[in-house]
Amino acid sequence: IAQAAGATQYAAVATAAFRETDNGEDFLRHVNAELGIPVEIIGQEFEGQLGFYTAKVVCHDVAEDNLVAWDSGGGSFQLTSRVGNENVMYGYDIGSSVATTALVEAVQGKLYVGQSPNPVSMEEAQ
Repeated sequence: IAQAAGATQYAAVATAAFRETDNGEDFLRHVNAELGIPVEIIGQEFEGQLGFYTAKVVCHDVAEDNLVAWDSGGGSFQLTSRVGNENVMYGYDIGSSVATTALVEAVQGKLYVGQSPNPVSMEEAQ
């Protein structure tokens, strides 16, 4: 896919699942051996920053001061926003199921039975 899109250089990162498991680094060594792509395990702070800058590229018409990136993965979730001259990441070591349940039940006031919380209204986001 990357080559078809014109990529000539590759990089890969691994997040919470690999940070938390005992054999994450060993598994990624095998990935590197098979694919020839080194994979770096990154910390949650950096994960949140990547999420923010990805959202900034995708939502290019939104001012940085009005942008909040919500990254809810299997093992952690991050909210990252611009405060003054720096990005601030609020991170939690809870995976998407816990975060999604909290959003649906505590914020949206609905019983969570596996449904997506999307779309989140502006009122709910505030």
